[in-house]
Amino acid sequence: MFQDRLQTVLVPAIQQAFQQLSSSALEAKALTFQPTRPEFEGDVTINVFPFSRPASSVGSKTATAIGEHPKANVAIVDRFNAIKGFLNIVIADRYWMDFP
Repeated sequence: MFQDRLQTVLVPAIQQAFQQLSSSALEAKALTFQPTRPEFEGDVTINVFPFSRPASSVGSKTATAIGEHPKANVAIVDRFNAIKGFLNIVIADRYWMDFP
């Protein structure tokens, strides 16, 4: 359930970031969210490798560029890190405290 709620908030921000990078649209169904692996910081991870070519960038640069947009524009995003082609997003504590 929390995954669905996160996606509702994060998908539009990721789509906007991608469009700024490549001036092409990114289908919401193309985004896959998964829990961040324990050895990395983050709550949710998005694999951006599939978007690197359309964005004309390598994976880590694409992940960083895409991560900047939700960090600046989505209140629940506390911070992010990009490792290779994976965007790990840290969700703000207040999101978890307010979660029903």
